[in-house]
Amino acid sequence: MVSFNLARLAPLLFLAMWSSGALFVKAGLQDSSVLSFLLVRSLGALLVMTILLATLLPAEIRSLLSMPRPTWIRLLFVGLFLQVLYQGFFFASIAHDLSPGMLAIVLGCQPLLTPVLALERIGGKGYMVLLLGFVGLVIAVTGGGAVDVVTVPGLIFASLSVLAMTFGTILQKHTNVHVMSSVLVQYCLSSAIFAFGVGLYGFDAKLTPQFIFSALWMIVVVSVGAVLLLVYMLKGDKASKVSTLFFLVPVITYLLDYLVYDAPLSLLTIIGGAMVVSSLLIYGRLIR
Repeated sequence: MVSFNLARLAPLLFLAMWSSGALFVKAGLQDSSVLSFLLVRSLGALLVMTILLATLLPAEIRSLLSMPRPTWIRLLFVGLFLQVLYQGFFFASIAHDLSPGMLAIVLGCQPLLTPVLALERIGGKGYMVLLLGFVGLVIAVTGGGAVDVVTVPGLIFASLSVLAMTFGTILQKHTNVHVMSSVLVQYCLSSAIFAFGVGLYGFDAKLTPQFIFSALWMIVVVSVGAVLLLVYMLKGDKASKVSTLFFLVPVITYLLDYLVYDAPLSLLTIIGGAMVVSSLLIYGRLIR
């Protein structure tokens, strides 16, 4: 019964948690460099996951240590794609002046790419519904503004970011290990890589209340809660179905921006959001 309820609630919880990340990253980066923020986030998530696994599932730690080499390699690649390359290219695209709206549109290509790269058969109707969702996303983002700045380096990094997320999602789907074990390995790798980067460029963060709260939110809610839900959903559903949730992330972010920062919410954003929700509902029925 608990598993059934979690399966029903997981998409909504994931969207709320993942979409909130943009607001707290924005706040945290006011007192920290990108690399330092990523390191704090990864180390914090690694600590939380280690405590959770050791407390709730100590047998999984022993199982993790005895995993065959091919499984370890697959898990490390998942971590490389999802926690290092996706995050790194995402921030690099912003650093190269790509507007947030254009970045959201590029990342919105993931649900279209996933069934192709995962070799999932969804049929012509499936692709038409996904295209409807993408058009809705473009309308919603256009209504929110911030699509006027486009740079070639920014587009390249954004494209690499969406490819990294897509490949990581597909690899995770075909990884047959416990959800918590998979996430723990991901953060082991990302912590080591970001620590190396900080060792080269230095740690730059001010421990202000805003930074501490933003980091804690990103660690507990996004890096642990949302990522665990993402991996959980991938174990039960097709990768293409789970990836469609990312159509809604910019829409939810605009809504949170409206509620928290009193940012304007245009009619186009509402119409586009309605198109995205409709496409998700139709797609979910098509691939049952």
